[in-house]
Amino acid sequence: MPNSYHKCLAHLVFAVKNRYAIIQPHFAPYLHSYIGGIIDGLGGHPIIVNGVHDHVHLLFGFKPSMSLSDMARDIKSNSTNWINDNRYTPCHFQWQEGCGYFTVSKSQVDKVEKYISEQAIHHQQKAFLEEYRRLLELHEIEFEDEYIFTEIEG
Repeated sequence: MPNSYHKCLAHLVFAVKNRYAIIQPHFAPYLHSYIGGIIDGLGGHPIIVNGVHDHVHLLFGFKPSMSLSDMARDIKSNSTNWINDNRYTPCHFQWQEGCGYFTVSKSQVDKVEKYISEQAIHHQQKAFLEEYRRLLELHEIEFEDEYIFTEIEG
């Protein structure tokens, strides 16, 4: 549409099914790069993709015509297939259902990018569920603990 301008930015967070710690350092950078390529292929603009052994964070730009839920579905589906096709994990890989979507203002991009880049340091002190609950609270998103990512099965 003529004379329509946008700057849509999102921070997306999703976890490995049952939060299994199976994203290993030998393939994590390739996974992050691959996810960035998926975002690009969907017409988005990847800024940073990073994570630790059981979850990932994505910061990216997207067009207003793009559905974030469709993007998340495609990112998770394509990256799952890529991990399984390359046999990067000892078992069948799956992402957990659901994810966190957080809009980001242009003024906060540097702060969010730094936060995502420092995930390994951050998670030496804070568990994923604690981090995720804090993100939901900061964004004033109501939630019920029973619907937050499934605990690791014993």
